[in-house]
Amino acid sequence: MSARDTAVTLFGRTYAALIGLEPVGLGNLIWPRVDRLLAPAVHDANVPCILSTAGLTSIEDIAALAPDHV
Repeated sequence: MSARDTAVTLFGRTYAALIGLEPVGLGNLIWPRVDRLLAPAVHDANVPCILSTAGLTSIEDIAALAPDHV
């Protein structure tokens, strides 16, 4: 196979891959502001951003940093 396409459409949005990124729950206790640091990377890589139910950063803050990826 010479060309591979890992793109997937999920909830009406096309992502580069069906691999989402989320730091470990309560990641801000391990590495302060990690959710805010990873959100732009998720946006740039065009993959889904997954939020932990134990996260310390609000979904609104992450959505501002990674529009259309939360």
